[in-house]
Amino acid sequence: MLASGFGAPRRVGRRGAPPLLLTAVNRCTGSGRNMPLSDRCIGARREAMPASTTADARWSDAATVEAAIASVLEAERAAGAAVEDCAAQAQSRVQQARERAHAIAERAAQRTARVRRICAARLEVRLAALERERRALDRGTDVGAADLQRLQAAIDALADALAGGAHGAPGGAP
Repeated sequence: MLASGFGAPRRVGRRGAPPLLLTAVNRCTGSGRNMPLSDRCIGARREAMPASTTADARWSDAATVEAAIASVLEAERAAGAAVEDCAAQAQSRVQQARERAHAIAERAAQRTARVRRICAARLEVRLAALERERRALDRGTDVGAADLQRLQAAIDALADALAGGAHGAPGGAP
């Protein structure tokens, strides 16, 4: 099974751990493929160093390490600033979304109130028309004394006609 790391793919043992770093690509010297990677890189650095004192070599390595640490810290600060910027942008978008939702809710409430006003006005108009119609029907049923006398005369005439009463034969002939 192959696993990839910082270099070329390397063989991985049965349990997921590399047997040794013997097969990794040697980026330092290009040689010594059967020796552990750490030994190959250290040897390459020693070969590439100028023929100076060991103290100079340590200072050069310390400066390189310090520069690498400073570079990592700067990258970390930049990443932190980017995360803060993203958080601020996300917060701004959330606030904008809340404002839009509030505006939509306001418009919906205004529209609902308008529909209710229109419906209430239409209902009032319809109720007024029904009330006028009811009053007109009530006025037509007001019965006065003259109306009662005419009604009584019509009832008597009908009763006589049906009974064959005093006026003669049925059918209303006098």
